[in-house]
Amino acid sequence: MLNTHLEKIITSPVFAKSKRQRELLTYLVQQMNAGKGPRVKGYVIALDVFKRNENFDPSLDAIVRVEVGRLRHKLREYYQSIGLNDLIEISLPKGTYCIQIINREINKDSQDQALTGVFNRVSTPKIAVMPFKMIDSDDCFQELALEIADYIIFELVDSDSIYLISRQISFSYNQSSSLPSQIAGLLGAQYLIEGSYHVAEDLISLRVRVFNHLKNSYIWQERFSFKIEDKNEGFRTIAACIYKFLIDDISPIDADAFDLKQTNSPVAQQLVIKGMESFWKYSPKHIRLAKKYFQDALNFDFNYSSAGAWLARTLIYEHIANFNDQTTSLDCAQQLSEKACQDNPNSSFALAVLGWLHLWKKNQALSIEFARKAVLIDPENSEALSFLSMILTSNGYCKEGLIFANRVHELNLYPTHVNKFSLGFALFGLARYQEAKEMFEIGCNMNETFLPNYVYRALSKVAIGEMDKIEPIREKILCVLGGNINKLSISYFVDENLKAIDLNLREEAGLSLVCNRWRNQ
Repeated sequence: MLNTHLEKIITSPVFAKSKRQRELLTYLVQQMNAGKGPRVKGYVIALDVFKRNENFDPSLDAIVRVEVGRLRHKLREYYQSIGLNDLIEISLPKGTYCIQIINREINKDSQDQALTGVFNRVSTPKIAVMPFKMIDSDDCFQELALEIADYIIFELVDSDSIYLISRQISFSYNQSSSLPSQIAGLLGAQYLIEGSYHVAEDLISLRVRVFNHLKNSYIWQERFSFKIEDKNEGFRTIAACIYKFLIDDISPIDADAFDLKQTNSPVAQQLVIKGMESFWKYSPKHIRLAKKYFQDALNFDFNYSSAGAWLARTLIYEHIANFNDQTTSLDCAQQLSEKACQDNPNSSFALAVLGWLHLWKKNQALSIEFARKAVLIDPENSEALSFLSMILTSNGYCKEGLIFANRVHELNLYPTHVNKFSLGFALFGLARYQEAKEMFEIGCNMNETFLPNYVYRALSKVAIGEMDKIEPIREKILCVLGGNINKLSISYFVDENLKAIDLNLREEAGLSLVCNRWRNQ
């Protein structure tokens, strides 16, 4: 099946004029089939595919890095067009020459629905890099125009978050006198990267700008200056700055609420976004995948507060949902969340996660303290407000919990399924079960895999005497749990009276077959 799929790719129009990429992809697939994929090195590729001699030096000849980058770009182009509905995908992750095979037989509608209210679902933005314009310099420096653009292209080409318009197409507008908005419109580009440079004696001075077609304006510009002898390092710096700005700007979520921008590594930032997207699908498989993304992000930037806080939050959810039987998961989460707060003491999100952690460690006073501090730092952070609301409600301070849950909805035009749960949870704690049920129902409609909304929706129905209407909810819960009701989430209440009501309602609802680790404590 893989060889048939490979043949379809290399004979497609996308690869028609790309002989080197066809040969490289075929070679990498052959190495994987022979069990050598993880051991393939750039030096060997240079010899076997590109016929370099044994004196090949990757620091002097970048052919492998360049062609592998182009192959990744071609594969993305193929799967975004001809291969859009292919059942498998050949992937070449950044930082490796070992291909991966991805099973694409997933219900995309369900995935998108699971993320409603969390991610602003927008199409992958298209970006065009233009040759830079030379101003009042000798003709001998003309080649720098293409060299600068190429450095930017090589920096952007491996990003999964953008679609880079072909160099050949964008460069065809090199001599055009059209306005940036006209060129972007003709190219179908959301972003246009352009600039100018001047060379005087041994110094290069550049002005770099990013044009946003949707806003019809320049949204970023910067000036750089460095010696000609340092031009390669200077061009890399420019490319890295542009990459970081674009990743910040195209973030599909509220980057500030999660401190996503607090890193110099765009790769780490992208990995956290991928981890968040996986986390919000809530299945054991996707939670495991989310953990990997967050850990990979920390590998790129060990002091990235957002990555540490998110990995901690994932471990906490694993504990609550009984996805992980390891008793050390909360201890690991504590280490991660404490370090995240040390790395960024002003991170409202990291402090909120640390408060959430202490709730499940049964350190109620610390839990409330950190959650309140998170809200004091950023009074409009909906994540921090929701965490504080749930923590207060769990501890029996339901009226105050309701105040903060309502505050989230006042601030946020598009509250998430978690925000709906925090409001429903506070209403439930106040025995306002009819109103709570309505909030949980909205949350269920927003995300079909977040079980707390389903569980407390069922409990609310029992509390108002609608026992005859909970069977479909039980079936849904069982379906999401994969038939194993012993994986049902434990009670969210710490307060003994509220926890007793919770557990009694579970008995009546037929949701009591659960390894509730708090029942006998």
